[in-house]
Amino acid sequence: MLVYVKEACTLYKQQFLRLLLIGVTVILPIQVIYTFTINYIAGPFEFFGIPFWTRFFQVYSC
Repeated sequence: MLVYVKEACTLYKQQFLRLLLIGVTVILPIQVIYTFTINYIAGPFEFFGIPFWTRFFQVYSC
């Protein structure tokens, strides 16, 4: 088991820049779009005081 952990650590050390690049160019834009979309959908419900639909969209939109 310890061998797998050491191997994973060396793999992350060798490929850190590649993993960082993937995270910044792929995952970060998806998260930003997701956040703005959910806030755009849930905003009017929160404004009019309907908290159930706000939480519904925030929880079940994944």
